[in-house]
Amino acid sequence: MMNSSKRTQKQKGFTMVELMIVLTMGVIFVATSLLSSIWKVRDIERCV
Repeated sequence: MMNSSKRTQKQKGFTMVELMIVLTMGVIFVATSLLSSIWKVRDIERCV
């Protein structure tokens, strides 16, 4: 029983790590998309 409880705790830890990785990836993706959009707007202003 003790071993099974430890395994479940480890699985929860892995899921938390996966969630953190997914969140960081999402934040990076949003940040890059926002930066790219800002650069596009600046380029358009320069052209005008």
